[in-house]
Amino acid sequence: MWHFDLYRLEAPKDAYELGIEDAFAGAICLIEWPARLGPLLPPDRLDIVLAFADDGSAREAELHTRGSAAKRFAALWS
Repeated sequence: MWHFDLYRLEAPKDAYELGIEDAFAGAICLIEWPARLGPLLPPDRLDIVLAFADDGSAREAELHTRGSAAKRFAALWS
């Protein structure tokens, strides 16, 4: 499992210096600030969006599947 915090990333290509190609090749990747990857963001993925609940006392997680990941996760959730 790899963790990337891309907050300070200035350009998507800068992610190569972090070893992101190796991580994508065969590992689970947890990515903070994924939009900073731009076109390098894999099309097959699970996005987890965290937000504060309406009352502000807890967090809610929204799960969004993208690409072929949708089929894999649909089997888990049915």
